[in-house]
Amino acid sequence: MENMPAAGIESANVLLDAVIAVGAGAPGEGGDATAVELALGRLDAIEGAYDITFHDDVAALDLSNLLGGTLVVLGRLVTVAADALHVSREEVVSDLRAWLEDADVDDGDVGGGGAMPSGDVR
Repeated sequence: MENMPAAGIESANVLLDAVIAVGAGAPGEGGDATAVELALGRLDAIEGAYDITFHDDVAALDLSNLLGGTLVVLGRLVTVAADALHVSREEVVSDLRAWLEDADVDDGDVGGGGAMPSGDVR
């Protein structure tokens, strides 16, 4: 792994905690919303996870460290899935895109979605 700022690593760990919290509910449920909110609330305590600046009453939001940590974790998960399934990273990403297209959308849902069927990449 390339050098990553500490704020990116800390942010990625918070997001992984939120993933576990989302999966803590019964199958098909969105998980424990309180646990998810608690996990994500910890982002505020990470100096540099995000930065908001104001100039002439215009806010600018810098998510570099938060998104950088997320991309590193997603990249690792795609690689692990590809290796385990003996397929390319591109096939894993393509299947994830198809899974997202089929996902039920609930604007109020924190995580939702169910487990992907076994025996398939998704």
